[in-house]
Amino acid sequence: MVEYLYQLDYEVRPHCPETDASIGLDDWTLDTDTEMDSTEAPSELTGGLVTTVDTISVHILMYSLTDRMFIEGLKVLSKEKVEQELGKRLN
Repeated sequence: MVEYLYQLDYEVRPHCPETDASIGLDDWTLDTDTEMDSTEAPSELTGGLVTTVDTISVHILMYSLTDRMFIEGLKVLSKEKVEQELGKRLN
């Protein structure tokens, strides 16, 4: 939402759990004394805390939040992004 206030637009950035675990962004969940085994999945390394987010869900949640906060411009933008995402998925 803050991104919209500055740029009048927002984007949902993809989350790649594999790179987060390998570069150590989640170090607080990893045991630093053990070596990373290449056969372990990142969700196993971080204790199952890794999740991926569906972009359409983010747009719907943004619409809901802006409806409650009376931010009409962002509400319209999030509705357009939901429609675009649904159009992509139907094709």
